[in-house]
Amino acid sequence: GCNEGIFTILLALKYSPEIIIGCDIDYTLINKAIKNLESLEKNSVNLETLKKQLGIEKKESPESIIAKKREELIRRLEKLPKSLTHTLSLPQGILNEGKCSMKAEEIKEHNKQSLFPENIIFRQENYVADVKSTEKFDVISCLSTAKWIHLNYGDVGVKALFYKAYNCLHDGGLFILEPQPMKSYKKKKYLSPQLKENYKKLKFLPHQFEEFLIDDLGFKLIDKLLPKLPTKKGYDR
Repeated sequence: GCNEGIFTILLALKYSPEIIIGCDIDYTLINKAIKNLESLEKNSVNLETLKKQLGIEKKESPESIIAKKREELIRRLEKLPKSLTHTLSLPQGILNEGKCSMKAEEIKEHNKQSLFPENIIFRQENYVADVKSTEKFDVISCLSTAKWIHLNYGDVGVKALFYKAYNCLHDGGLFILEPQPMKSYKKKKYLSPQLKENYKKLKFLPHQFEEFLIDDLGFKLIDKLLPKLPTKKGYDR
């Protein structure tokens, strides 16, 4: 659940993935995510400020880097005696050439660079509705979402989420899961009679997720990120 898209936008800015998709079942949140992206794109001042906060330096294109290196070389050659340049058998006219074309492999590599915001897609979607999706990803993140799927669709629904995540990952892909504790379930079950009824039927509890993901699906645990200190101010990722 990408919510209003802030985290998705930050990831796209920070790591420049080829493509990043933020999906949420709530179309109003998706509309807000799109508006947030459009607003940031139009406001160059805020965009540059955000880049600085994220520690993002402006990247030069390979063509620009090559051109600068060539200009530096030409400046050095201009300082050499003409007799020395002749002795070194330097190509004729090198001092008069101001541009350098990119090699084919350099152009190919340059085109692979993903530019913000074209690498972001937001879409309204019920992720667990279609478990036969053929889309493949390098990373799938599920942050503060499993609880809502669990409460709305029960044990079957959250297991369907895990199955789909496993099947939609490339070999060696990463599934980043943030399970919520049962105490947070208790707080939200009162939002509707249906959620309260679904809550009573839950048998597959959050502390069992890890064992299911590893033993039943075949995931390998890479790392666990836990809060360093308890906080009194509530939600604080």
